[in-house]
Amino acid sequence: TIDLLRIQLLILQGMSEIFQKQLLEAEEHMLEALQMLEGLGLEMEPISCELYNSIAQMMIMKHKDWHLNKENRCKALAQIWVESVEGMKELREEVKIVKQHYKDRKLYINDEEAHNKSKLVLLKARTTLLMEIEEDTTLQSVEAAFRYLVRSLEIMEKAHRTEIHPTIATACLAV
Repeated sequence: TIDLLRIQLLILQGMSEIFQKQLLEAEEHMLEALQMLEGLGLEMEPISCELYNSIAQMMIMKHKDWHLNKENRCKALAQIWVESVEGMKELREEVKIVKQHYKDRKLYINDEEAHNKSKLVLLKARTTLLMEIEEDTTLQSVEAAFRYLVRSLEIMEKAHRTEIHPTIATACLAV
C-alpha cells in the first residue's frame, strides 16, 4: 500500500542521511517510519526488519561518531580550563618548575618558551584526565541497537522457521 511505500522512502532517506553524517535528521525519519509501522500493526512482521536494522546502524554510527569526537571535545575543554583562574594558577606553577629544571641543568630558557612548554604539559595532562573521566553517553544507543538487531533476528527466525534464510544470516552477523 501507499503507507508501506512511505515507510520504505523514510528508511531510504534515513539511510542516506546516515551516510551523509546527518544523524539527527536520520533519527527523525527512522522514528517517523517506526511510528507508521507500529500504526499499521506491522512491528513484528518481516517487513519491519529492514527498519530495525537501519535504526541499529544509525545508533552504532552515533556511538562511533561520539568516540571520534571525544578527543577534540576534551582538548577544547582543556583549553578553556587552562585559561581559567585555576588553570592560570597551575600554569604559573608549571612555568616555575620548567625554569628550575633548565636552571638545574645549566641551560637557558626564556619566559615565552617556558610558558609555551608549561602550557603544552598542562593541556596534555588535562586532556588525558578528561578523556579518562568522560562518560560515554552513547552506551544506551549501543544497547538499543543490539535489542533492535535481536528483534529483527527473532522476527526472521519466526517467519522462516527451520530454513536458513539469507536475511537471518545477515541479522546473525549484525548481532
